[in-house]
Amino acid sequence: MRFRQEVSESGQILRLSSPIEYSAEALFTSLMQIGLPANVALKIPFAIVTFLKERADENEESHLLTTGDIRVAVVDAMETLVNTGAVSAETVSMWCAAYIRRYGNPANQFVKVIDNEEERDLNYDYIETVLCLTS
Repeated sequence: MRFRQEVSESGQILRLSSPIEYSAEALFTSLMQIGLPANVALKIPFAIVTFLKERADENEESHLLTTGDIRVAVVDAMETLVNTGAVSAETVSMWCAAYIRRYGNPANQFVKVIDNEEERDLNYDYIETVLCLTS
């Protein structure tokens, strides 16, 4: 609800150039799956709204945020937990590493491939569109 009110009236984000519905419930579930305690996993969908609102304001021409924007916001929200003193830096570091391992970090594409003499990021989009083509 807050996402629609403050970030995107449509409630949509882009995943691989296709619009999908943002779901705080799905985000909460994904955080629980990587081992965050429920009380922390519940806070993250609320904590990312401010970051996403700022990001949406920067992207006025596209109007839609991406799943990459969500992932960056989630890691940022987890890292701010250290500043509150509620969680140790080591614990937050473990959570961030688990999240990035599972979902990736669009702010840091570090694996590259050479494809037809062109350097490209080896990410989910590349794997799905180039490597998994079936005819």
